[in-house]
Amino acid sequence: MLIPNITVTHISLVNNYTGTKPTFSSQIRQTHMFGYQVSGHYTHKFEKGELEFTAGSVFFIHAKDAYTVKTRQIGTSICFCFTCAEELDIPSFVVDCTGQTQLPTLFEKAHIDWLRHSAQHRSVAFANLYNAIVRFNGFYDKKYLSDRTRERLDKVVSYIYANLDKSLTLPQLSQIAGVSDRRLRTIFQETYRMSPQQYIMKARMQTACGYIKTDLYSLQEVAELVGFEDIYYFNRCFKKQIGASPRQYQKLHRQEVRSNG
Repeated sequence: MLIPNITVTHISLVNNYTGTKPTFSSQIRQTHMFGYQVSGHYTHKFEKGELEFTAGSVFFIHAKDAYTVKTRQIGTSICFCFTCAEELDIPSFVVDCTGQTQLPTLFEKAHIDWLRHSAQHRSVAFANLYNAIVRFNGFYDKKYLSDRTRERLDKVVSYIYANLDKSLTLPQLSQIAGVSDRRLRTIFQETYRMSPQQYIMKARMQTACGYIKTDLYSLQEVAELVGFEDIYYFNRCFKKQIGASPRQYQKLHRQEVRSNG
Protein backbone atom coordinates (compact mmCIF):
# COMPACT_ATOMS: atom_id res chain seq x y z
CA MET A 1 0.00 0.00 0.00
CA LEU A 2 1.50 3.31 -1.10
CA ILE A 3 0.92 6.60 0.72
CA PRO A 4 -0.11 9.24 -1.84
CA ASN A 5 1.33 12.74 -2.08
CA ILE A 6 -0.13 14.62 0.88
CA THR A 7 0.10 18.07 2.44
CA VAL A 8 0.86 17.64 6.13
CA THR A 9 -0.75 20.48 8.07
CA HIS A 10 0.23 19.56 11.63
CA ILE A 11 2.36 17.03 13.52
CA SER A 12 1.03 16.69 17.05
CA LEU A 13 3.54 14.12 18.29
CA VAL A 14 6.50 11.95 17.36
CA ASN A 15 6.11 9.26 19.96
CA ASN A 16 8.36 6.43 21.11
CA TYR A 17 5.75 4.13 22.60
CA THR A 18 5.99 0.89 24.55
CA GLY A 19 2.74 -1.06 24.85
CA THR A 20 2.79 -3.08 28.06
CA LYS A 21 -0.90 -3.85 28.66
CA PRO A 22 -2.15 -7.31 27.60
CA THR A 23 -4.95 -5.63 25.66
CA PHE A 24 -5.92 -2.04 24.93
CA SER A 25 -8.01 -0.09 22.44
CA SER A 26 -8.15 3.17 20.54
CA GLN A 27 -11.18 5.00 19.22
CA ILE A 28 -11.47 7.31 16.22
CA ARG A 29 -8.89 10.12 16.52
CA GLN A 30 -8.07 13.50 15.03
CA THR A 31 -4.72 12.33 13.66
CA HIS A 32 -3.38 9.67 11.34
CA MET A 33 -0.44 7.57 12.54
CA PHE A 34 2.58 6.55 10.47
CA GLY A 35 5.18 4.55 12.33
CA TYR A 36 7.88 1.94 12.58
CA GLN A 37 7.64 -1.10 14.86
CA VAL A 38 11.08 -1.27 16.43
CA SER A 39 10.49 -4.44 18.44
CA GLY A 40 7.73 -6.63 19.85
CA HIS A 41 4.60 -8.12 18.31
CA TYR A 42 1.04 -6.77 18.52
CA THR A 43 -2.18 -7.87 16.86
CA HIS A 44 -4.40 -4.93 15.86
CA LYS A 45 -8.02 -5.85 15.25
CA PHE A 46 -9.97 -3.46 13.03
CA GLU A 47 -13.56 -3.61 11.84
CA LYS A 48 -12.42 -5.14 8.54
CA GLY A 49 -9.81 -7.54 9.86
CA GLU A 50 -6.57 -7.97 11.79
CA LEU A 51 -3.04 -6.67 11.20
CA GLU A 52 0.14 -8.08 12.74
CA PHE A 53 2.62 -5.41 13.88
CA THR A 54 6.01 -7.15 14.16
CA ALA A 55 9.57 -5.86 14.52
CA GLY A 56 10.79 -4.25 11.32
CA SER A 57 7.33 -3.37 9.99
CA VAL A 58 6.02 0.04 8.92
CA PHE A 59 2.40 0.86 9.63
CA PHE A 60 -0.24 3.44 8.82
CA ILE A 61 -3.39 3.81 10.94
CA HIS A 62 -6.15 5.99 9.54
CA ALA A 63 -7.65 8.53 11.92
CA LYS A 64 -11.12 7.11 11.32
CA ASP A 65 -10.15 3.53 12.17
CA ALA A 66 -10.87 2.34 15.70
CA TYR A 67 -9.07 -0.79 16.85
CA THR A 68 -8.22 -3.09 19.73
CA VAL A 69 -4.74 -4.47 20.40
CA LYS A 70 -3.55 -7.76 21.83
CA THR A 71 0.06 -7.82 23.03
CA ARG A 72 1.93 -10.89 21.79
CA GLN A 73 5.39 -9.65 22.77
CA ILE A 74 6.14 -6.32 24.46
CA GLY A 75 8.11 -3.91 22.30
CA THR A 76 8.38 -0.32 21.12
CA SER A 77 7.34 1.72 18.12
CA ILE A 78 8.12 5.22 16.87
CA CYS A 79 5.14 6.98 15.38
CA PHE A 80 4.24 10.28 13.71
CA CYS A 81 0.77 11.56 14.66
CA PHE A 82 -0.30 14.03 11.99
CA THR A 83 -3.11 15.69 10.07
CA CYS A 84 -3.12 16.55 6.38
CA ALA A 85 -5.12 18.78 4.07
CA GLU A 86 -6.40 15.90 1.96
CA GLU A 87 -9.13 13.42 2.82
CA LEU A 88 -7.08 10.22 2.79
CA ASP A 89 -8.81 7.34 1.07
CA ILE A 90 -6.46 4.54 2.15
CA PRO A 91 -7.12 1.91 4.82
CA SER A 92 -4.89 1.17 7.78
CA PHE A 93 -2.09 -1.20 6.80
CA VAL A 94 1.21 -2.74 7.91
CA VAL A 95 4.11 -3.77 5.66
CA ASP A 96 7.10 -5.90 6.63
CA CYS A 97 10.18 -3.72 5.98
CA THR A 98 12.72 -5.92 7.76
CA GLY A 99 16.24 -5.00 6.71
CA GLN A 100 15.37 -1.47 5.60
CA THR A 101 17.81 0.33 7.88
CA GLN A 102 17.10 3.77 6.41
CA LEU A 103 13.56 3.75 7.73
CA PRO A 104 14.31 3.15 11.42
CA THR A 105 17.11 5.73 11.21
CA LEU A 106 14.67 8.33 9.92
CA PHE A 107 12.17 7.58 12.67
CA GLU A 108 14.88 7.66 15.36
CA LYS A 109 16.18 11.03 14.13
CA ALA A 110 12.67 12.46 13.97
CA HIS A 111 12.01 11.39 17.56
CA ILE A 112 15.27 12.96 18.76
CA ASP A 113 14.44 16.24 17.02
CA TRP A 114 11.01 16.21 18.62
CA LEU A 115 12.40 15.69 22.12
CA ARG A 116 14.57 18.79 21.82
CA HIS A 117 11.41 20.95 21.99
CA SER A 118 12.59 23.79 19.77
CA ALA A 119 10.72 25.40 16.89
CA GLN A 120 13.61 24.68 14.56
CA HIS A 121 13.75 21.00 15.42
CA ARG A 122 9.96 20.66 15.34
CA SER A 123 9.96 22.03 11.79
CA VAL A 124 12.50 19.34 10.86
CA ALA A 125 9.88 16.76 11.87
CA PHE A 126 7.89 17.70 8.77
CA ALA A 127 10.89 16.99 6.56
CA ASN A 128 11.53 13.72 8.39
CA LEU A 129 7.93 12.61 7.92
CA TYR A 130 7.97 13.37 4.20
CA ASN A 131 11.33 11.64 3.84
CA ALA A 132 10.07 8.55 5.69
CA ILE A 133 7.01 8.38 3.42
CA VAL A 134 9.16 8.70 0.30
CA ARG A 135 11.54 6.00 1.52
CA PHE A 136 8.68 3.68 2.40
CA ASN A 137 7.00 4.20 -0.97
CA GLY A 138 10.33 3.52 -2.67
CA PHE A 139 10.66 0.26 -0.78
CA TYR A 140 7.08 -0.79 -1.44
CA ASP A 141 7.37 0.00 -5.13
CA LYS A 142 10.90 -1.37 -5.52
CA LYS A 143 12.08 -3.30 -8.52
CA TYR A 144 11.06 -6.96 -8.56
CA LEU A 145 13.67 -9.40 -7.36
CA SER A 146 13.72 -13.07 -8.28
CA ASP A 147 13.33 -15.65 -5.52
CA ARG A 148 16.97 -16.65 -5.99
CA THR A 149 18.20 -13.06 -5.62
CA ARG A 150 16.00 -12.51 -2.58
CA GLU A 151 17.37 -15.71 -1.04
CA ARG A 152 20.93 -14.51 -1.55
CA LEU A 153 20.14 -11.09 -0.13
CA ASP A 154 18.41 -12.53 2.93
CA LYS A 155 21.43 -14.74 3.58
CA VAL A 156 23.77 -11.74 3.51
CA VAL A 157 21.53 -9.56 5.69
CA SER A 158 21.19 -12.33 8.28
CA TYR A 159 24.95 -12.73 8.33
CA ILE A 160 25.47 -8.99 8.77
CA TYR A 161 23.17 -8.77 11.79
CA ALA A 162 24.71 -11.88 13.36
CA ASN A 163 28.24 -10.49 13.01
CA LEU A 164 27.99 -6.75 13.65
CA ASP A 165 30.75 -7.01 16.25
CA LYS A 166 33.18 -8.30 13.61
CA SER A 167 34.89 -6.85 10.57
CA LEU A 168 32.63 -7.19 7.51
CA THR A 169 34.06 -6.84 4.01
CA LEU A 170 32.46 -6.79 0.59
CA PRO A 171 34.43 -9.84 -0.71
CA GLN A 172 33.38 -11.76 2.39
CA LEU A 173 29.69 -10.93 1.86
CA SER A 174 29.90 -11.63 -1.87
CA GLN A 175 31.25 -15.10 -1.13
CA ILE A 176 28.31 -15.76 1.22
CA ALA A 177 25.86 -14.62 -1.46
CA GLY A 178 27.63 -16.56 -4.19
CA VAL A 179 27.89 -13.55 -6.50
CA SER A 180 30.59 -11.09 -7.56
CA ASP A 181 31.32 -7.92 -5.58
CA ARG A 182 29.84 -5.84 -8.38
CA ARG A 183 26.65 -7.89 -8.51
CA LEU A 184 26.16 -7.66 -4.73
CA ARG A 185 26.58 -3.87 -4.85
CA THR A 186 23.95 -3.73 -7.60
CA ILE A 187 21.50 -5.89 -5.62
CA PHE A 188 21.85 -3.70 -2.54
CA GLN A 189 21.50 -0.50 -4.54
CA GLU A 190 18.36 -1.72 -6.29
CA THR A 191 16.77 -3.06 -3.11
CA TYR A 192 17.90 -0.74 -0.32
CA ARG A 193 19.07 2.33 -2.28
CA MET A 194 22.51 2.07 -0.65
CA SER A 195 25.77 0.16 -0.89
CA PRO A 196 26.52 -2.87 1.32
CA GLN A 197 28.96 -0.73 3.33
CA GLN A 198 26.30 1.93 3.94
CA TYR A 199 23.83 -0.78 4.93
CA ILE A 200 26.29 -2.22 7.45
CA MET A 201 26.88 1.20 9.02
CA LYS A 202 23.16 1.87 9.39
CA ALA A 203 22.63 -1.61 10.83
CA ARG A 204 25.39 -0.98 13.38
CA MET A 205 23.89 2.35 14.45
CA GLN A 206 20.33 1.03 14.74
CA THR A 207 21.54 -1.92 16.81
CA ALA A 208 23.55 0.49 18.97
CA CYS A 209 20.35 2.47 19.63
CA GLY A 210 18.73 -0.70 20.92
CA TYR A 211 21.66 -1.48 23.23
CA ILE A 212 21.72 2.06 24.61
CA LYS A 213 17.99 1.92 25.39
CA THR A 214 18.45 -1.17 27.54
CA ASP A 215 20.74 0.81 29.90
CA LEU A 216 22.68 -2.41 30.50
CA TYR A 217 25.93 -1.46 28.78
CA SER A 218 28.47 1.34 28.95
CA LEU A 219 28.88 3.32 25.73
CA GLN A 220 32.29 1.72 25.26
CA GLU A 221 30.65 -1.72 25.48
CA VAL A 222 27.94 -0.67 23.02
CA ALA A 223 30.62 0.46 20.57
CA GLU A 224 32.39 -2.89 20.83
CA LEU A 225 29.13 -4.84 20.45
CA VAL A 226 28.54 -3.21 17.07
CA GLY A 227 32.10 -3.54 15.81
CA PHE A 228 33.93 -0.38 16.90
CA GLU A 229 37.20 -0.52 18.82
CA ASP A 230 37.60 3.29 18.70
CA ILE A 231 34.92 4.96 20.86
CA TYR A 232 35.62 8.34 19.26
CA TYR A 233 35.03 7.01 15.76
CA PHE A 234 31.85 5.31 17.01
CA ASN A 235 30.66 8.64 18.46
CA ARG A 236 31.23 10.42 15.13
CA CYS A 237 29.45 7.73 13.10
CA PHE A 238 26.53 7.58 15.53
CA LYS A 239 25.99 11.34 15.51
CA LYS A 240 26.16 11.45 11.72
CA GLN A 241 23.55 8.69 11.36
CA ILE A 242 21.20 9.41 14.27
CA GLY A 243 21.56 13.17 14.72
CA ALA A 244 22.79 13.07 18.33
CA SER A 245 25.86 11.70 20.07
CA PRO A 246 25.50 8.38 21.93
CA ARG A 247 25.61 10.24 25.26
CA GLN A 248 22.97 12.76 24.12
CA TYR A 249 20.81 9.91 22.83
CA GLN A 250 21.18 8.09 26.14
CA LYS A 251 20.26 11.22 28.10
CA LEU A 252 17.19 11.94 25.96
CA HIS A 253 16.00 8.36 26.31
CA ARG A 254 16.44 8.41 30.10
CA GLN A 255 14.53 11.69 30.32
CA GLU A 256 11.70 10.21 28.31
CA VAL A 257 11.57 7.11 30.52
CA ARG A 258 11.35 9.29 33.63
CA SER A 259 8.67 11.54 32.13
CA ASN A 260 6.57 8.52 31.11
CA GLY A 261 7.17 7.14 34.62
